[in-house]
Amino acid sequence: MNFLVTPGEIKEILDDLGFVVQDWEDKSRASLEWFEQVIEKMQKKGPPPLGTHLLMGDANSAKTKFINQVRNLREKRMVIIQAGVQKLE
Repeated sequence: MNFLVTPGEIKEILDDLGFVVQDWEDKSRASLEWFEQVIEKMQKKGPPPLGTHLLMGDANSAKTKFINQVRNLREKRMVIIQAGVQKLE
């Protein structure tokens, strides 16, 4: 896999900046499932009146971006990490 920055490198960067990782959880699977559900809903009902698509331009642009996210998550080109960090003084 080729990452711009690997999760391990992110941890090293955080450490170098004086942060301590308190919690580190890969949310890639949950994110993939969420994006798949959003795409399915958009295909059936169209975009909701409020949502992240409003920040992404028109509905087709948002749908394309969501489809790309799903493909990248499925092909393991990207990961979604949820982290809790604390800055050391």
